[in-house]
Amino acid sequence: RCLSDWSSDVCSSDLMSALGLVKDEHGQIVAKVANDLPFRAPIEKQANFAQGKVTLTLPVHLPPGHYQLQTAVIDREAGQASVKKSVLIVPAATGTSSLRVSDIVWVRSVKPSETPDPGNPLYSPQGDITPELEPILARTDSAVFYFVAYPPLGVRDKPQARIAVTCDGRVLTTNSLTTPEPDENGAYRYSASLPPAQLEPGPYELIVTVNQNGLQTVKQALFQVR
Repeated sequence: RCLSDWSSDVCSSDLMSALGLVKDEHGQIVAKVANDLPFRAPIEKQANFAQGKVTLTLPVHLPPGHYQLQTAVIDREAGQASVKKSVLIVPAATGTSSLRVSDIVWVRSVKPSETPDPGNPLYSPQGDITPELEPILARTDSAVFYFVAYPPLGVRDKPQARIAVTCDGRVLTTNSLTTPEPDENGAYRYSASLPPAQLEPGPYELIVTVNQNGLQTVKQALFQVR
């Protein structure tokens, strides 16, 4: 719907809703999250606004296990809906003597934050991260990624992180990352970037290896260059 006020004409849509259901291995609903998404955009930018991406973060607390996540997004104004099913795995805690590393998150944008929030897994020293869920990168893009290393309890040595980019099992490039300062909880929040301009179009894998006090943890993430 379009509204007009004293300062400018705007096109406003506040009829989009998101719903998420989490089911356990027996098909029972164990968690439910929902939110309405209000939007306002200038009329002259309506076409670009309609083609944009929206990222919604809704926290949910689950015990270790295998789950099915069912997500639905409803545009009531357009009379359209989209549904997706995916597998959600919550790993068991590995204890305080293990070196833990989060999943690798591709960064779409960062919003500066004046208040540090170490409890937010998408908080970085640069601000709050909006993740890129479909990492298809143009060669002119800056491919920024983010992850968090959680050292074993009582270990004071800093972790050492190294990345490798592979294609079809071949290692194309490797690099060591600068270790950031730990946050107030002792976690190390890494943020770094890749140079897509040096890669030919195609599928790739980013491998992050973190070593600390004789322990090693490896994480992988897929991406494409177009």
